Amino acid sequence: MIELYRKLKINIQKFIVKLFTKNPAPKSAPTKNADKNKTIQRIDQLKQELEALTNGYNKSIEELKKDYDDKLFHYEKHYQAYQEAHKKHVNKLINETELKQAKKQLQPHEEILRDAGAELDKVNQWLKEDTLEIIASIQDLKEDYTEAITEEIKEDASTLQELKKQHLNKIASIGKAYNDVVETEKLLKMHLNNNGVMYKETLKDTVKIKTKELQLNQFIISGEEVNKAMKGK
Repeated sequence: MIELYRKLKINIQKFIVKLFTKNPAPKSAPTKNADKNKTIQRIDQLKQELEALTNGYNKSIEELKKDYDDKLFHYEKHYQAYQEAHKKHVNKLINETELKQAKKQLQPHEEILRDAGAELDKVNQWLKEDTLEIIASIQDLKEDYTEAITEEIKEDASTLQELKKQHLNKIASIGKAYNDVVETEKLLKMHLNNNGVMYKETLKDTVKIKTKELQLNQFIISGEEVNKAMKGK
C-alpha cells in the first residue's frame, strides 16, 4: 500500500517537472508585475498538479475497484455455498463439522475482500488529503492571485482601447481613400466638361473592382465574436 502511494507521488512529481521544464517561465528583471506573474504561474502550476494528481489517483482507484469487484465476485460465490451449507445444517442434512468446513472455506475470501476494501478506502483517503492540500495552497494565494489577474485584465483592456483607436483610425483612413477617389473623379469631370471634353467616370469603379475581395464588413467585430473570444473559443 505504501509502495503504491510512493509510486503515485513520484509519477505526479515527474509530470510536473516535465511540464515546467518544457515550458519554462520567461526570464525578466524582477519587478512588482513579475512577482504577480509568478503568482499566476504558481496557481496554474497547482491546477495542473491537481489535474495530474487526480488522474493518477483515479487510474489507481479504477484498478483497485476492478480488483475489489473480482474479489467480491469470488466472495459471494463462496458465501452462497456457505449459506447453502448452513441451510442444510438447519435441516440436519449435514453435521457441525461439515458446516465448520464450509465456514473455513469462506473465511479467506472474507479477509481478502476486507483487505481489498481497506486498500481502496485508503487510496480514496489519500486522494482527498492530497487534493485538499493543493486546494489549501491555491486558497493561500487567492488575494495575490486576484490582484494579479485584475492588473493583467486592466493592462489588456488598456491595450485593447489603444488598438480600438488604431482600428478606427485605419477604417477612417480607408474611408478617406475612397472619398479622395470620388473627389478626384468629380474634379476631373468638372474641369474636362468645362473645357468641352466629355469624361467617362472610371476611377471610382476601378478602385471598387480592385478592392472588392477585401469585404469591408470583415473589419466589424460583432458582440457574438467578442463573447466567444472571452470564453476562449
